Amino acid sequence: MLPAPDQSSDHLERTLMAVARDLAMDLNPLETILNAHQITPEWFEIHRNTPRFKAMFAEQIRLWEAADNVEARVKMKFLTATEMAMPQMFASLHNEREPLSARVELFKTFQKGAGLLDRPAEASAERVSITINLGADRPPVTIEATVTPPVTQDALEAIDVEI
Repeated sequence: MLPAPDQSSDHLERTLMAVARDLAMDLNPLETILNAHQITPEWFEIHRNTPRFKAMFAEQIRLWEAADNVEARVKMKFLTATEMAMPQMFASLHNEREPLSARVELFKTFQKGAGLLDRPAEASAERVSITINLGADRPPVTIEATVTPPVTQDALEAIDVEI
């Protein structure tokens, strides 16, 4: 934990700003925020009533609640809630007592959340292009194809899916 007397003013300023921002966002309980910044409740009590922290906190609330920040705020809250739910979701994914269809849907949810599910074919496949020149008096012929690698048994076993 951070000892208040030995902190440089720059480090103190950054710590206060980070705590003010996290409190303004209201995504985690106070104890979680303090632990994330490695500060004690006693340290926080000393600094929370200072004019500098109060000003920082008020500014962070203003920024967080600004009308032009709605999309970012909703996205951040959704991502935080998702992250908090992931350990339980991960346990369900590997729980053989859960129906296979539910586990597959959960796996798809993880893929989509990671941006892996709705990628264009080119992102997960190889493109092949062959150009044949038939001479100076004829235009070249180009053949293009997208080759998607087959799903292997090893890949399916990695996600506990049987074929």
